Amino acid sequence: SSSSSSERLLPPVWHVGPNERVAAPHAQNISAVYIVQYQGGALHCGQTSSLHQRLSRHRRKQAGKPWAGPGASMSYVLAPPDKLRVLEAVTTRKICEAGIPLVSLHDRIIKSFPGSNE
Repeated sequence: SSSSSSERLLPPVWHVGPNERVAAPHAQNISAVYIVQYQGGALHCGQTSSLHQRLSRHRRKQAGKPWAGPGASMSYVLAPPDKLRVLEAVTTRKICEAGIPLVSLHDRIIKSFPGSNE
């Protein structure tokens, strides 16, 4: 093999479109970090062990959350439960560094995690 030991393999990114459902093997009891994109373009980053339930919640209109609704799509990566917090923090930080606004104050404050040097 010609790959060096310094190369990192990235996990596959799965996507669920606005009118799609989470694929059955990933719907429940699978830990993942996800990014929801609402119909108007707003983003939310989170973690879950039930992708189907989380996407359903994000697709329901909620008082005080005018961005939520049925047009939400989701991209996600599967991860071991003990890695979710770190992966969510790194993902959130990269989104913020790119200047992309997140809808949740909680999303914006998760920038460090145990073992980080911040």
